[in-house]
Amino acid sequence: MNIGIDIREICVSNTGIGQYTRNLLNYLITKKSEHYNFFLYTNTGELNEFQKELPENFKFIKYKTTNTIFDFYALPKLIKKNKIDLFFSPYYKFPYLAQCPCVITVHDIGFITFPIQYYARSRFYRLFASRLLEYSLNRSARIFAVSNFTKSEILENYNIPSEKISVLYNTTNKIFDISLKTIEKNKIENLRKQYGRFILSVSNYKPHKNINGLINVFSKICKDIPENLLLAGPINDGMTSAKELVKKLNIENRVFFITPKNNNELAVLYAAAEIYCHPSMYEGFGIPPIEAQKCGCPVISSNAASLSEILEDSAILFDYRNFDEFVEKLKELATDENLKKLIIAKGLKNSERFNAQKIYPKFFEVIDNFK
Repeated sequence: MNIGIDIREICVSNTGIGQYTRNLLNYLITKKSEHYNFFLYTNTGELNEFQKELPENFKFIKYKTTNTIFDFYALPKLIKKNKIDLFFSPYYKFPYLAQCPCVITVHDIGFITFPIQYYARSRFYRLFASRLLEYSLNRSARIFAVSNFTKSEILENYNIPSEKISVLYNTTNKIFDISLKTIEKNKIENLRKQYGRFILSVSNYKPHKNINGLINVFSKICKDIPENLLLAGPINDGMTSAKELVKKLNIENRVFFITPKNNNELAVLYAAAEIYCHPSMYEGFGIPPIEAQKCGCPVISSNAASLSEILEDSAILFDYRNFDEFVEKLKELATDENLKKLIIAKGLKNSERFNAQKIYPKFFEVIDNFK
């Protein structure tokens, strides 16, 4: 069986979709799926981390062009040439002119369902994306949703049969592990020398990630706790806005910013943190809390959207709309060492739910229907 996979996001940057695709590809390679031939397509970048270890039944194919030409001309042409039996897309768009069944992935539909002022998308984009998503959902042969929450949102907003959608949870990169607390002890000590003991939050600073809400909460409790606040994410307008709020609240000596270069640096941050806080208003899944749990860091998170499904009782959950509750629960976790230990233990157990060996067999359950 010949399976085509769109791997552009692996080759371009460390995006959430890139992580999703990378983790799946890691599993496919290590599983030694000799009964399948995988054709890995991209129009840009390189497959540096995998290129030397690709088995014979994996072929890396690069067709350098724009995304539009790649989607509507190059991919259908390559799919026909390589006699692809099934095409897998790690997002909801796929090569619409392809002459084979296509399986798509929907990570979330917040760009349609969540209030526009928080999701930072124009009305035109929402209208266009809604139509494109509807077309993709109807045209695709099967759909993977990354959580039951995302599946329920699809069913509520589109006339799609429930049985067409399978839930395929995200997994985490193997670099995220509690052993880092010992292996990277020197790096952890250096981080604590630079930032002190700290509460960590990881985001892209988009409005729905609610980082400004976390900063406001931290400003209310920082005099009562020893931990500082360390915000990790890309350098962008959202970070600039967060820095302006920190300055306005006069807590510049307690709030710090960092931009990890890769997963290795991010994993050490989780291992060094006293607490991981995820204040998001909306998630289709929510990978950072699970990464933190893997590294033995106690998690406090909003209970919004998919997060209560993903975390269950393994984290301290709060309603992000209730400012006083957020303040109370963050302060409680910061000041109660026994509670931290309990949440660490629960987090480690919860994170095991998202091991690749438990999640990805469902990938084959779905694609084997097309043999």
